[in-house]
Amino acid sequence: MNKKGFFLRKLLGFLCVLLLLISPQAWSAAIENAYYTIDPLPQTPTRSTPVFLSIEHGHSCAAVTMNQVLLDVANRKVSISLDYVPMDFSAGCPFPRVTKIPLGYLPNADTYQFFLYFDSPKTSSFFDEQNLIGSFDLLVIESNSAAYPEVPAEGSIQSGIGLIQGWACDAKIIEIQIDNAEKLPVAYGSSRKDTHSVCGDDDNGYGMVIAWGLLAKGVHRLKTFVDGIAISDVEFEVAGLDAAFVAGLSGTHLVQDFPAPGESVTLQWREAAQNFIIIEHD
Repeated sequence: MNKKGFFLRKLLGFLCVLLLLISPQAWSAAIENAYYTIDPLPQTPTRSTPVFLSIEHGHSCAAVTMNQVLLDVANRKVSISLDYVPMDFSAGCPFPRVTKIPLGYLPNADTYQFFLYFDSPKTSSFFDEQNLIGSFDLLVIESNSAAYPEVPAEGSIQSGIGLIQGWACDAKIIEIQIDNAEKLPVAYGSSRKDTHSVCGDDDNGYGMVIAWGLLAKGVHRLKTFVDGIAISDVEFEVAGLDAAFVAGLSGTHLVQDFPAPGESVTLQWREAAQNFIIIEHD
């Protein structure tokens, strides 16, 4: 490392320690200051969920790497040594602002203490106390019961061909029940990247295609079950034509001042969807 880089690294370490001394705080699920934000992902992992460390730095360019991880299972303690090097690249930074470092699995459902250190070239150990930048607790649970049924929503109106959909973090089987009829299994495991921060992985989506016209027009109830446990009970309304599936119809309709004043959309009937779809926007 050149002298400039070494000086910047030492200055950063000094400022970080100074900030901790003058502004003590009890870290809770994250470490944050003017230079970086550190979070565990997911925030509530299970024993079968890999844990990552998300590090977002505040410099225009910096390289963040992991030196070593010590896992003390008996004492539920995880010590992590990091290397943080600010850099100056006039042509653009080759490193991402947010770095995700894989830590692996935590084997016990319990609360673990995480201790984070930034390496210093003047100490003999990665885990020298003078390099400690903060700590936080992370609860590992046996399984993640987080789930969210999305469609149909409470009080919604459904018609045509649609979806029953939602997501669940850890499930063996998803089932739905309409109007107390027999439970039906729903396909589970589709990619939902928006659930990663909660679940720790992406394959949490569930869904089932349904012709809403197969239900009588009017009010209905839908219950969702995750591994046999009811997690939601919503009331919704089915509207539409008199037949469950109609064939041979056609038609278009112009809707003025939508989606904004002065704009318009043209709707066209599609038999496969049993509904109107937008075919033009002016």
